[in-house]
Amino acid sequence: MILSSYLANVFSIILNSWMFIVIGIIANLILEAVIPKKIILSNLEKKDFFTIIRASVSGLLISGLSFGVVPLIVSLRKNGASISACAAMLAFTPWTGAFGLIVIGGYVGMTNLLVLLGCSFLLSIMLGFIFSLLEGLSLLKHKPRINENYLKEINYSKFSKYLSRKSGIKEISASVSDILKNVFIAVLLTAFFQVIFTADFIAFNFSSNYASLYSIPLATLIEIIGEGFTLFAGEIYLSGASLGAVFSIIMAGVITDINELRMLAKIFSKRAATAYLIIGLALTVAFSFLLI
Repeated sequence: MILSSYLANVFSIILNSWMFIVIGIIANLILEAVIPKKIILSNLEKKDFFTIIRASVSGLLISGLSFGVVPLIVSLRKNGASISACAAMLAFTPWTGAFGLIVIGGYVGMTNLLVLLGCSFLLSIMLGFIFSLLEGLSLLKHKPRINENYLKEINYSKFSKYLSRKSGIKEISASVSDILKNVFIAVLLTAFFQVIFTADFIAFNFSSNYASLYSIPLATLIEIIGEGFTLFAGEIYLSGASLGAVFSIIMAGVITDINELRMLAKIFSKRAATAYLIIGLALTVAFSFLLI
């Protein structure tokens, strides 16, 4: 009985999402091939408001990178980008690639997608602005240099070469492979979640004023599935969750990513990583209340 329900959920998820997954992968690959990465990521050293906005917009354009966001932010730091610019880009980047936008848009519709995107953009700007204020008060400082062992750990030398040239077959294949792996895991996890929790339970608990209290811990647990968490959030929405709960799942998944928090601690400071986590989650809860 449980196995049959689980398999039925798996097939249902695939039927709901396969078209958006295919279109999303194609769109991601096109952006991967044509976006001038190095130009977009230049001139982010200042701490002013316009630099923070530019960092957020750059995050939207560059989020299809097959190498992921960690070496990207490390590259910005090595080139002198401010903590506030890096924090703003980091908050807006992971889910807003072409794949994530198309998948979640397929579930929630264009109007709601624009609302989610707008709230994420505002959140990233507010986060960057708060970080800018903290930098101005000398409450946030960065390390004078990045540990060489950490650079080797994230394959930074390969990333530097990749950033300076157009993507080839190898990078494109890696990008597709990573997305499909994350989507596969997301399908299995989502189907398991739907077996444990009924649609009535989801509709009741994930559409109330306290939806973010359930969504944030849940997102923290599923952030391992990368691009796949947009699929998870979409399926939760179909089961009756509010747009605020979807926003909480998406943004909390971004903010609580262990690799990204570790990266902030390595290249800036533990205080910067802690501030990013606390401020990011506080803003996520605030915005999710507005979207209930």
